[in-house]
Amino acid sequence: MNDMAGAFQGTTLAPVRRRVLTWALLALAAVVAAAAAWTLWPGRGVAIGLLQINGRIEGDLVVAAPKTAGRIAELLVREGDQVQAGQLLARLTEDSNQARWEESEAAAGAQLAQVAALQAQLELLRAETQVQLVSARAGLTAAAADLR
Repeated sequence: MNDMAGAFQGTTLAPVRRRVLTWALLALAAVVAAAAAWTLWPGRGVAIGLLQINGRIEGDLVVAAPKTAGRIAELLVREGDQVQAGQLLARLTEDSNQARWEESEAAAGAQLAQVAALQAQLELLRAETQVQLVSARAGLTAAAADLR
């Protein structure tokens, strides 16, 4: 077998092997460089400054605000419960609603009183207009009598 190895040393097979090995290493380096560029290239897939990972997110604090002020009368969910958007979480006491109702009734009463006052003023103006009309007719009758 040594005779065979010695026979190939003098031939051009060794430079060919070296050239093929060099080209194979260059091709491998080009593939590794392309893969690294593809992975690290900005703007591909995930936005710059973001980290893409798998896992579970737990919220520590969620701010929920009611449309009206009041005290909580009944809490309908517990910590850790899953909720949907628009789901009722708590019921408020009726104290604030009762106060708003009474305020609205007082405002309505004031408006009704104002309407009554305006109606009385209208009736007074009608009566005054009637008196002025009678007076004007009397004046017209007197002026017509003077002309004859």
